[in-house]
Amino acid sequence: MKIALVQLSMSKDINANLKKSLEYCDKARDSYLLFFPEIQLSPFFPQYEKQNVDRYCLKIESDELVLVYQ
Repeated sequence: MKIALVQLSMSKDINANLKKSLEYCDKARDSYLLFFPEIQLSPFFPQYEKQNVDRYCLKIESDELVLVYQ
């Protein structure tokens, strides 16, 4: 079984992060499992105290998620 792990730097642009994630999916197409950081579409915001991160809260019907699950 081939497993792939991705560690990537995330930008503040969710769509750019999604594009980068999908590129890694293509690179790992011969893997059985591909693991990403738990919040791969947004910057790691818990490290920024008192910052409003509402724009990173995605709903299940968000375009970024719909693209992935189709």
